[in-house]
Amino acid sequence: MSKSTPLKHSVVRASAGSGKTYCLSTNYLRLLEAGELPERILAVTFTRKAAGEIRARIFSRLAQAVINESAAKEIKDSLSSPSFTQEKAAKLFSRLICSQHKLALQTIDSLFAALARTFPLELGLGLNWRTLEDNEDKKLHSHAIAETILQLDKQTFSALYQIFQDGKATRSVAASLISDLEKMYNIYRIAPASCWSW
Repeated sequence: MSKSTPLKHSVVRASAGSGKTYCLSTNYLRLLEAGELPERILAVTFTRKAAGEIRARIFSRLAQAVINESAAKEIKDSLSSPSFTQEKAAKLFSRLICSQHKLALQTIDSLFAALARTFPLELGLGLNWRTLEDNEDKKLHSHAIAETILQLDKQTFSALYQIFQDGKATRSVAASLISDLEKMYNIYRIAPASCWSW
C-alpha cells in the first residue's frame, strides 16, 4: 500500500492487516499539515472499532512526535514534508485536542444517520426518528417473530418446525425458529428484489 496520496478525496481499499489504519492516519495528518481544519476532514470506515483505531493512531502518532524526535522524523518522512518538525507536531496536536468534539472520524452508518437527521422531512422521516441499537433491533425482531409464531395454528406450526429442524430434536423450539428465521431475514435483506417477484 502506498504511503503517499495526493491532497484529494481518497478511498483506501485493502484487506485486514495490510496497513489501512497507518495509511488513513497518514492521509489525515497530511491534510492537517497542509493547513486543513480538523472539522473539515471526513474519514469514514465500516466499524466503530476501526474508527476508534484510526482516531487513536492519529493522536498517538502526533503525541509521540511532540516528545520523540524519531517519531517526528517518521511522520516527516511519511508525509514527504521537509517542514514537519516537533514544534509543528505540537501545534497540530493542540489543534486536534481543541477540536475533538468536531472531529468527523466515524462509521458510514453514523454519517448517513447524521445526514438523515439534517434532512428528515425531505427524506419522508418523522422529526423524532432515531436509529436502533443492535440489541434493540434484535429484541424487536425476536418479538415480531414470536408474535407471528403464536398466531399460527398447530398444523402450520408443526409443518414449519419440521422444515426448519429437518427432524432434529431441540430443547427450545421458539429459540430455534427465531434463530433460523432471523438468518432467512438477513438473506431477504441482501437479496435483490427480483429474487422475490415470482
